[in-house]
Amino acid sequence: MNPKLNTLLTTLYVFLTDRVLPDLGMSQPRRPGRRPVLSDAELLCLATAQHLLGYSSDTRWIRYARTHLRHMFPGSPHQSGYNKRIRAAGPLISAAITALARDSPSWHEILRLVDSTPVPCGQSRETVSI
Repeated sequence: MNPKLNTLLTTLYVFLTDRVLPDLGMSQPRRPGRRPVLSDAELLCLATAQHLLGYSSDTRWIRYARTHLRHMFPGSPHQSGYNKRIRAAGPLISAAITALARDSPSWHEILRLVDSTPVPCGQSRETVSI
């Protein structure tokens, strides 16, 4: 395990449990059935690690997480459970992104710079002939 990733995920977990989840009045409404073994904060930490480590395939990510991240996330779900939980956690992910953005120094600035990938436009035949 990368110690920097370990520190980042631990910090993110503490941030989510202390600042984001209490603001939502618990993460999501409870559904009938068993309580999930993996908490919502742990789920978001897993999703963050998946993105940071560059896993685009959920199948490969779950396989990696269940073998290499078992010490941090002992209740890692299988692929179908992970997919269902991630899709249902949209409002929670949005709240976490907003809370992280508000903590950045540039949140309160008047001017915000946005960088994006240039999109080719104006190259159709009709546009070029004008």
